[in-house]
Amino acid sequence: MLFCISKIRTYLFCPRKFILESKDEKVESTITQKINKSGFLKNVSISLEIYGLTLYAKNIDLKIDDNKITIISHRRGKKLYQYHYLEAAGYAFVVSSYTDKKIDVIFKSKYYTSQIPWKKHVDSFKNIIYDFLNKKVPKPILNPECKFCKYSLECTNELIKAKDLSLIRGIGKFRLKNLKEKGIEKLDDIIEMKEVVKEIFGEKSDKIIAQAKAFIYKKIILYNPVKKLKPGIFLDIESYKNFNFLFGVLYEDRYIPFLSLKREDEKTEFKKLISFLSNKKLPVYHYYNYEPIQINKLFKKYNLKKTNIEFVDLYKIYHNHIAIPTISYSLKSIAKYLGFNWRTNLNGNIVVHKFEDFLKTKDDKILDEILKYNEDDVNATKLLFNIVNKLSD
Repeated sequence: MLFCISKIRTYLFCPRKFILESKDEKVESTITQKINKSGFLKNVSISLEIYGLTLYAKNIDLKIDDNKITIISHRRGKKLYQYHYLEAAGYAFVVSSYTDKKIDVIFKSKYYTSQIPWKKHVDSFKNIIYDFLNKKVPKPILNPECKFCKYSLECTNELIKAKDLSLIRGIGKFRLKNLKEKGIEKLDDIIEMKEVVKEIFGEKSDKIIAQAKAFIYKKIILYNPVKKLKPGIFLDIESYKNFNFLFGVLYEDRYIPFLSLKREDEKTEFKKLISFLSNKKLPVYHYYNYEPIQINKLFKKYNLKKTNIEFVDLYKIYHNHIAIPTISYSLKSIAKYLGFNWRTNLNGNIVVHKFEDFLKTKDDKILDEILKYNEDDVNATKLLFNIVNKLSD
């Protein structure tokens, strides 16, 4: 049995995902034999057999001195959270099993360098391990991990089979309690007891009932009429540390990337994009609000005169008019349900790391992968546009 300390956040948010991933995870070569030799070990792994399982730490640096070992974990976030302290305690617990030297743990990111008081959190870390040892694969629970999780479809199907009310977006714990007090325990109860649902949710009841129907009947439900959308342009932006390096456009089924490989080129590509959009005088379709926010920021950043661009957020249309049997209304979740397949395994978070890798290596294969992902995003956006127009008919 394997417990990857580096993924302890996942265990706290979704034990089910963590346990399922642990079954597939393999321990890479570890460096326990070098733990007492002075030097600097970069991006290494170390493991410990204990309690009938393998504790596994990966992607850490070790600075080994005569009397002290410093564990360094490189982070990307802006601040520390509680799970970071548990993770640090896990790293130190494993390393201290191989040495009598003093152990320090440092977490570093662009925004901070913090020495972690790991000893205070060892008991809490051990309690998590004991909990893991006694835990079977739990039933699915919707959580922040679902958006990019490879098990989300499997979990969705299990919840649908159970007709679980947690599938309904926007219920909340308080109203869920109200529903159960009124005898509504399953999705089909929502449909059969419409008047009770209307009493609890008021004007939102049509949306709640439509979601229940979508899951039970396994189809898209239009609960609020939509107007036919005009032909237009599809836009998706990829960014890296306040640098919008790729404006991906789909126009008349042709993919056009406005790409900057250096920060100093961002303004030039942005101006090209705005010129293109302004000349076409068509609505610009996007999914969620990221694109217009970035466009407005760039107008201010470069002190450029704003042009009149009609942005249309397809997310708002789906959110306010259409019920779909998916646990997330992300672009990827809905498009995959509709049969669209991405050619890469990237997502919005991974793209950031991939572009960072490209800047370091200048590997064109990485850049090609990012461009494929972005092209798929705008094609998926167009698919959602087409579905809206079918429903409008």
